Amino acid sequence: MRAVSVSSGLLLGVALALSASFPGNAKDAQKSDQGYSEKLWGALAKKGLAGASAKPGTPRAAKEPHGPAAATTVSEVKVGGHTGKVAVQHVYGDKGTSLDEIAKDPGKHLKAVNVMVKRKPGHDAEHGDWMWVSYDPKGKMAIPKGAKPVGTTISPCSDCHAQQKGQDYLYHRQ
Repeated sequence: MRAVSVSSGLLLGVALALSASFPGNAKDAQKSDQGYSEKLWGALAKKGLAGASAKPGTPRAAKEPHGPAAATTVSEVKVGGHTGKVAVQHVYGDKGTSLDEIAKDPGKHLKAVNVMVKRKPGHDAEHGDWMWVSYDPKGKMAIPKGAKPVGTTISPCSDCHAQQKGQDYLYHRQ
């Protein structure tokens, strides 16, 4: 599948969502999603969507909570036996960092890699079977400041993207 660049400021929420509607308790679901998230990072790195080999495209101006700039790519990724749509957002800079500064050395300014991945049907029907995960630049899962667990889903990612239910939970550049 061809990768498509999508508006970075609108596509992904900056929150870790260990999102699931599994039977059983929330701790079991979170543990399962955490294991999946670790495999997901490896699959993204292998495909060149995250990690040292990533080529995320040109950062564009973004709005909070996405930082001053971000680059987003939509593609597909295979994790285990399932291939699903994935949106990967590289978040750059601190408040006051210019696009020119970021463009000169994106690696220096990379703050987070936010991912939305479409899981198997039934994973989390309430959220279109999407799962949201945030990583630090080296691939360690991170819970962004201000994120709140709600069962096994972390908001505000899932809450914000629910507004786009009719667009399969994705925001697109206008």
